[in-house]
Amino acid sequence: MAAFDLPKDVSIVMDGLKDPSMDLLAWVLEHVTSDGTGTITILQVLPWLNIPLSNKKWSEDVMMNIHNLCRNYGVIPQVLTLMGHPLRLVVVERIACLHPTLLAFDRHHDKNKIKFYAERVRCNIVAMNDHGEIEMIKVVPRTNTNADFNFTEHE
Repeated sequence: MAAFDLPKDVSIVMDGLKDPSMDLLAWVLEHVTSDGTGTITILQVLPWLNIPLSNKKWSEDVMMNIHNLCRNYGVIPQVLTLMGHPLRLVVVERIACLHPTLLAFDRHHDKNKIKFYAERVRCNIVAMNDHGEIEMIKVVPRTNTNADFNFTEHE
């Protein structure tokens, strides 16, 4: 992988009906926030269903695994559960409020959904494919030359 300047704030969008992608979280921790200075927000995205919320949230064991992995890198994650209709707009609204410099999608999001977000969100976007590899979806050049971080490829 090419060398990148590292963004500070990362939002990871995960399908809340599936087990969270620990591989994606590990990649973000290792390659993006390895110095412990960034923030990570994990968005557990769930469709609006008329069943008790407790049946849809990740288990305590899963949450402990997320926190333990992040603790190894000196990062304290924020985990938010998002539900609503239309769900994609709820997610876009939350992403806009968080102002991430990098947005990462797990392998459970199809290309059409990721394209929808890429058209509406102004930040760098990566996605994990079905083979567990990270693909760069969108690179947003920073216009401020005094910016601490920039996600452009070095040659």
